[in-house]
Amino acid sequence: MLDDKQKDQIDETRRFYAVLGVATGTELEQIKERYRSLLVHARVGLAGGHTDSLKLQELREAYLALATAGEQRAA
Repeated sequence: MLDDKQKDQIDETRRFYAVLGVATGTELEQIKERYRSLLVHARVGLAGGHTDSLKLQELREAYLALATAGEQRAA
């Protein structure tokens, strides 16, 4: 049985996958490709004044969390 902390961690991980627009359990290499693609589009929007820095921060947070989790699974 999962406790509340474990449930929160699972929910947060699912949110990270959703932020990047990839399926839960996606391989690290695909996560990297998707992150880079979204980052390019967000930066173009930022230059045009359409994207706020919070979106960039959210993308980075999601990528770092999933990449770290992926590296831990691979080890």
